[in-house]
Amino acid sequence: MTDEVQALSIGDLVCVREGTHDKRLPVGRTGLIIEQAGTDIYKVWMTNGETLKFHSMFLEVVTEMPKRKSGEKED
Repeated sequence: MTDEVQALSIGDLVCVREGTHDKRLPVGRTGLIIEQAGTDIYKVWMTNGETLKFHSMFLEVVTEMPKRKSGEKED
């Protein structure tokens, strides 16, 4: 585990780092960032349907949301 905090975005698939405990965490510890809830705080929709809040230091990016090019239209 590194002490470096990654830049996170809504839509990123993330994994909650080992050593972070919450009885509502699913076994795979994986979820999708759905909202930024404060400075470095993110709401994560977990694979078991729970929505949990984590500081960015407890999250690791599995897959980043593709970034849009300047002027690219949303779907």
